[in-house]
Amino acid sequence: MNDQKPEYTHMNLNQLRLEAGWSIAEFARNAHVDFKTMHRALAGQPVQDTNAYKIVQTLNWRFDTQLNAEKVPGLVIFHKEQKKREVAAA
Repeated sequence: MNDQKPEYTHMNLNQLRLEAGWSIAEFARNAHVDFKTMHRALAGQPVQDTNAYKIVQTLNWRFDTQLNAEKVPGLVIFHKEQKKREVAAA
């Protein structure tokens, strides 16, 4: 019997969603994020860091793994601190 887990680190967000067997709406519900936020994340558009971490935590729970939000291919994270610095510099 092979107890080895599949390698998830090379999969993008949509591939991970499909591997989990979730629709976009199911993924959003499981991650406790808005459907539009999930749609943006899957499309490679920036999402707030708190939402990105919720999304990845949901995948970690589903696959019993430890994915790093910063390293999920295609997941673009917008850090709130980044915005504050940009506003302060203007």
